[in-house]
Amino acid sequence: MGKYTPLSHWLKNQLADRVQLSFDEIEDEDIIGAELPRSAKEHREWWANETDPKSRHCQCRAWIIEGWIVESVDLEKEIVVFRRIHKPAAS
Repeated sequence: MGKYTPLSHWLKNQLADRVQLSFDEIEDEDIIGAELPRSAKEHREWWANETDPKSRHCQCRAWIIEGWIVESVDLEKEIVVFRRIHKPAAS
């Protein structure tokens, strides 16, 4: 299980198709239970919806695999908005 797998699970269980989270909420034990890296708080690129499987940005797989994208991120306010683009196929 990767560091951001709990975020995948959390997003999967959301009923709404758009959710706003503060960085503190993501770091909370109910989601990832760890501090986000400094790059997440300083660089918009960390939140990119990277789809290249060769990418080293494993965090984006946490939301993309469950059918979500980052709609927007405000680094100053430390808020990210996720938007569901599709529901994953039933496993």
